[in-house]
Amino acid sequence: ARPLPALRPLRAKIPAAVYIASRCSSADARARDAYVAQLARWFPVVSFGECLHNADMPGELAGGGQWPRPWHSKIAVLSRYAFYLAFENANVTDWITEKPMHGWLAGTVPVVMGARLEPHWSPGAGSHIHVADFDSPAALGLRLAAISRSEAAYNDHFAWRQRPPPPAFVDRVSQCAFYADCRLCLQLAQARHEYRLAATRTRPPNAGRGCGPKLT
Repeated sequence: ARPLPALRPLRAKIPAAVYIASRCSSADARARDAYVAQLARWFPVVSFGECLHNADMPGELAGGGQWPRPWHSKIAVLSRYAFYLAFENANVTDWITEKPMHGWLAGTVPVVMGARLEPHWSPGAGSHIHVADFDSPAALGLRLAAISRSEAAYNDHFAWRQRPPPPAFVDRVSQCAFYADCRLCLQLAQARHEYRLAATRTRPPNAGRGCGPKLT
């Protein structure tokens, strides 16, 4: 497996939460944006998407066009901030997309709105913060502010990086749609290997060698 990139220390990060969303019209999206707007009264929120847009991409990462940009650009942006609002487009049970994963890859703390990730979709305890654990956007904002002032409290959310990921998490990630092409290649390689083995078992000993029985 590819190693995770090194973490930036908290002091090198911007003490704010990144929000990237461009689907703003559905009922779930409006409720999500209303929550973010309330949260922003208690903790800084930087929104690069169309919804609640209040900041432009850093110049060297802008690249033109609209979201979604290539994942590596998004992850580079997220790595500069203390938190990432991994808020799903649909706040329903078992709807989990790439959003939390992007936070983990970027070395930031995902703040999740949507399905619960434990136990199968989380790389470890403390790897993320869930909005359902707070009574209000204000309570969440105050907690984020407290964490952003303490290197020790912030680093607690990365203790999972020091341990092997749970097997259930590895299994779920390997089965997600983003790796469908990898699974197809692996299955084709396995099928080709089995076909060659079967052909070897059924081939006559001298087949293909050009050395049939001598005629006298």
